[in-house]
This record gives sequence, structure tokens and C-alpha cells, in this order.
Amino acid sequence: MQKSGLAFTAVFGNNDKHLRGVQDEFGLVYEPAYFELGGLRFKLMHIPMYLNPDADVVIFGHTHKKYINFTGKTLFLNPGEACARNKDLSECLTLEITDKKFIVTYYYRKIKTDVWNTHETEFER
Repeated sequence: MQKSGLAFTAVFGNNDKHLRGVQDEFGLVYEPAYFELGGLRFKLMHIPMYLNPDADVVIFGHTHKKYINFTGKTLFLNPGEACARNKDLSECLTLEITDKKFIVTYYYRKIKTDVWNTHETEFER
């Protein structure tokens, strides 16, 4: 495994019990996990049972359905399904934060293809 040297936070998913033995090595945490980055408060979870606006950005998974919504002062994100287990699509998101905007770029591609498509959504902060 090559290490990037970048800080990251990863939460256990509902099928990740087998990873508990490497929790410390890979920095896995239990949900919900809160952290701050660039003066913003983030909440990270797998199962969306804590979907309340108690952070600036709430990132969740489990449903395998892309979700991008800015409600009140909170940005809610679900990147979809990276592994293409339930559909023939790989999906992910990036988030760029400026002083005035949240810029979410959705990347997706059909499995067994090399072409990534993108769709960008901007929200005023």
C-alpha cells in the first residue's frame, strides 16, 4: 500500500466487521464521525440515520444512490456507488469549497468503460 501522507477520515460500513482488526492501521472510526477542515464542520457516516443538519457538510452512504442537496446551511452528500455492485455504474464525488460556494462534481461511468462523465453543481454558501 502506498501512503499519500494526506489526512483522511473513514467510517465503518454495515458490512465492515471484518475490518475491526485493522481499524488503527487504516484510521477507521465509528459513525457519526465529526471533523473540521478549512473552518467548516463535517459529519461522516455510512448509514444515514443521523441525517440532521448539525454540521456544515454531511456525507453519508449506505443507500448507493447519489444525493446532492443544500438545505438551510447544510450540504448533504452521498457519492452513490463506487463499487458498481448493485448497478453497472461507478460513481464518486469531489467537493471544492470557496469563500462563496460549494462546488460538487459528480463523476460516473459505466463499468468496463474508460470514459468518466461529470456533472457539476454549485451552491452559494
